[in-house]
Amino acid sequence: MKRLTILIAMCPVLAVLIAAANPQYTIPMHTAAPLVTGCSGPLPFTDNFGGTGPLSPCWKNTTVTGYVACQQNGGYASSSGGASSACQEIVGGSFAFSSTNQYAQGAVDRRAGTVDEVGLVVNGTSSGSGVIAIEYGGTFYVQQLNNGAYVRNLCTASGVGAVTIKLAVSGTTYTATNVTNSTTICSGTQTGMSGSPGMIATVDASGNVARVSNFTAD
Repeated sequence: MKRLTILIAMCPVLAVLIAAANPQYTIPMHTAAPLVTGCSGPLPFTDNFGGTGPLSPCWKNTTVTGYVACQQNGGYASSSGGASSACQEIVGGSFAFSSTNQYAQGAVDRRAGTVDEVGLVVNGTSSGSGVIAIEYGGTFYVQQLNNGAYVRNLCTASGVGAVTIKLAVSGTTYTATNVTNSTTICSGTQTGMSGSPGMIATVDASGNVARVSNFTAD
């Protein structure tokens, strides 16, 4: 138990998956970040992360205790921290995303490691609610979060590796798709969710970096 507590402290994202198997654990609460202003325009929203340093002001950092901001470099977005760090961002501004017809899509670059997660978010909020699609330990998860705490798995599947993933909601159905080979990964239902699309990325304890590229949302 002491070793498990230390791992949770080192990487809060790990707590999401631990909670899936051990409901007595929850991840730390998110705290609200200021809403980005001045970002609007026609959808889809796209970002190829072609700059260096902080993300564009059209992103809003959704913070968890121990989380850091995402950064961009050479066409990729990743955690701006070192080993055992994580970041989660949602698209801010005044883009008119539909809560019941929304998607986030991006190419995920997953490196070998014990805690090495990268994925997408839909209906994400600054208080930590939303639906996320991530892969951990060879298993792909679509999970509901409520105020930063794991609620349940909407669906699970075998891991897909480094591919382009799309997480979409249509009505109350959430579907993760492997865009690279045009196959459905898994699908499940959930009601009462609203918010914006986004992404999540980590660096494991060995310094292996998980990254997102070619992000699109609508």
